[in-house]
Amino acid sequence: MAYLGPKNKIKIKSSKPNEFIYYDDGTSFNGSYLQTSKGEYYEGDDISSPGRVLIPSQNNRRKFNLLALLKTLLAIAASIALILQVLEELKSIMTDLAELAEIENMIEELLNIPDGESLSEQNLSNLNNSLNQFPTENFPVSNNIVVHDGVYNNIKTNIYNRLNTNQSPISTKILPSEQDYINGSYIRYFAKKVNSLNYYIEIDKTTYNSIKKREKTFDVNLYIVSKIKWDLSISAREININNLNRYKKPFPYIELLFNDPIEYAPVGRANLYAEAGELYYIDGTPYIGEYHIHPTKGPMVGAIHKAEPHDDLYYSYELGQSIEELQINVVQEETQTGLHRTIGFYKFYIKENKLGLYVEVMDETEAEDGIINTIHISKIYNRNTPILNILNTAQETLGL
Repeated sequence: MAYLGPKNKIKIKSSKPNEFIYYDDGTSFNGSYLQTSKGEYYEGDDISSPGRVLIPSQNNRRKFNLLALLKTLLAIAASIALILQVLEELKSIMTDLAELAEIENMIEELLNIPDGESLSEQNLSNLNNSLNQFPTENFPVSNNIVVHDGVYNNIKTNIYNRLNTNQSPISTKILPSEQDYINGSYIRYFAKKVNSLNYYIEIDKTTYNSIKKREKTFDVNLYIVSKIKWDLSISAREININNLNRYKKPFPYIELLFNDPIEYAPVGRANLYAEAGELYYIDGTPYIGEYHIHPTKGPMVGAIHKAEPHDDLYYSYELGQSIEELQINVVQEETQTGLHRTIGFYKFYIKENKLGLYVEVMDETEAEDGIINTIHISKIYNRNTPILNILNTAQETLGL
């Protein structure tokens, strides 16, 4: 039997519903388990004879990632809106009533802070005391887990043989077809290792379907898969950047895989004209006039590209805040920003950067199947513009 570490550092615990699954076949586990000092988990309560290897369920990994993020946000005294966003996400996945109560206490603590005020030392102390009620261990999931004698004897031969013959997904880039260019977009598929923050590969549809359906070809416990609608129009840079923003919440560092927002899109365009509220200089000064779109640099001053230096131009959402901040910058409805209207499958988000307010409209027709698509970004409005006026203008633009 393999050495698990000092006995005084091995903990015997009881699992909560949907907390763990078996590593070998992905079925649910509920009962007593052993936790080693290395963050490994085994079935049973006998240190001398551990059972099968356990790994946290996907929901549990998500919970602990959010708790780790929350701990970091409190350490840097991040904005109240940002911390609330993470707490609401945690609340939506909590199944333990005691843990849910702690999350609600933290939300109430933040909501009681007067408008315009920041976190006080007492606020931070109270929030950290609540956070300390949660276990803090991480859940490493290795694709090279050592199967010791006790585990081996408990694994059925056919399961063990299947695990030994699992393939690894092959990185595959699928080029858009001529019909895809006519349609203006196509679907790209990708896989992420559950034990890594930034390991992504692009895959084909067959591999995606196999892992999604938990077939035997690949190790379905080691990978999660998703897909993204990739724009191929002349607005590809703008639309793909915003689509990726939406995916960065469930898939951190997804931009490392899709690092070129105009990949496969038509080459640059010339002789364009920017209206008010469409493009800006780097310092936030509005730009009105002729511009062109460079294939790699994006919008630039002038009707055509020239050898002599000329300024870059920026869309409104590229200025004022980082992509991460824009993604979660949703404030409550009683102020000037937030989700204010849903019409059919369209969700209207009022967002804000240093230039003012703008509308981002999402088509969530296929959101349940993993596709999130930005279909419209409005011009910039003055912060004093009534929300209703902004939303009505966005609706008229879409013909809704």
